[in-house]
Amino acid sequence: MDIFGYDNADEVKAKPPVKTFYTPESYADYLLRREKLLRGEPREKSVRVDIIRKDGVLRHLLLFSGESDVEWQKTYPDSLC
Repeated sequence: MDIFGYDNADEVKAKPPVKTFYTPESYADYLLRREKLLRGEPREKSVRVDIIRKDGVLRHLLLFSGESDVEWQKTYPDSLC
């Protein structure tokens, strides 16, 4: 939650759909990745995602996939911001 600038889960739940967390380009990339997964294609080992925090600040995230389908490690180095 903190990475998005929210203080608690209730604030996040009140937020509009997940696409509003992404920049338009990152959301389009997400949709492409989702379609590939639905077709059974392997998931990428790392993905760069740009998000928009509640305060409007743009953050650049690096997501690394783990061993399972639900395991991800997230980093947001300041050098990318």
